[in-house]
Amino acid sequence: MVVVQNVLPPQARGLNELSVMPRMPKATRTAEQLQELLLERISRIPGLRGEDTDVYRGGVIWMEAGEGYPNWTVRVMSDRGTHRNDIARAIRELQLKFDLEA
Repeated sequence: MVVVQNVLPPQARGLNELSVMPRMPKATRTAEQLQELLLERISRIPGLRGEDTDVYRGGVIWMEAGEGYPNWTVRVMSDRGTHRNDIARAIRELQLKFDLEA
C-alpha cells in the first residue's frame, strides 16, 4: 500500500485564506446561562413547551475538547433512542456560538 501525503497548497484543495486562518474565540457563557438559552429554544419547538428533557434534568456540563470543538454538552439522562433531532440541532447551534466559561 502506498500512502501519499496531501502536499497541495490550501487554494488547490478548495480552501481559501479564511478557512486556514485561526478562528476568533467564541463568546463565553456560564452553564446556567447556556441551559437557560437552550430551554428558551426548546420551549419554541411545537409540543415541547414544559416537557421534561435532558436539558432540564441534566443541564450543561464541561467536556474536554480539542481546538475548534465545543467544550460543553448536555448530560444524558434519558434513553438515547428517545433523543430528538430538533433538540440536538438547538444544542449544536449554541455550541457553535458559545463556549462554556472556565
